[in-house]
Amino acid sequence: MDIYGYHALCCSGHLLPRHNIVRDAIYDSMVKGRSWAPEKDAQVTCLGHNRGQAVAFRPADILANGDDFDKDCIDCTVVSPIKATNPVAIQVRQAAEVAEAKKYTKHLAACESAGYGFKAFAIDVFGVMAKESSKLLQRIISKLVREMSYPVYRATALVLRRVSFAVQLGVARNVILCRAVHDV
Repeated sequence: MDIYGYHALCCSGHLLPRHNIVRDAIYDSMVKGRSWAPEKDAQVTCLGHNRGQAVAFRPADILANGDDFDKDCIDCTVVSPIKATNPVAIQVRQAAEVAEAKKYTKHLAACESAGYGFKAFAIDVFGVMAKESSKLLQRIISKLVREMSYPVYRATALVLRRVSFAVQLGVARNVILCRAVHDV
């Protein structure tokens, strides 16, 4: 464990809880939209394909139904731009963009052939989202404005704060868990 806690930002031992916190934040934002019927951990048979071969099916983080989402599988990922495999010069948004592109490459065709749409949501541990992920949140914000009659600023603040807090909470828990493991 380094003194600044950087190790905790990319420690692979505690990624699932951080992922689940972000998934829950997006799900909670979608639940407020009346015509969506989001389903968390939806049992679909398209996620888990690798090069056209089913490797191990896993649930979709969120299955969004209705409105302008037409049974879209949403797969969330939280990445760290400071991993050893990344280049020395870190470019803002690059880690999230790469992760998002990998998700689309891996799951888009399989989801479409199974009759589902696919959306990747990629954000890094500093809260920087990939472009398509940002568009997904904008769709959720627009939905809250249309259906709940929220002013745009309120809907934007609600959704972005929820996701931002989820990322921060996940990182804080990683730091605590990594310190506990390394202090033993």
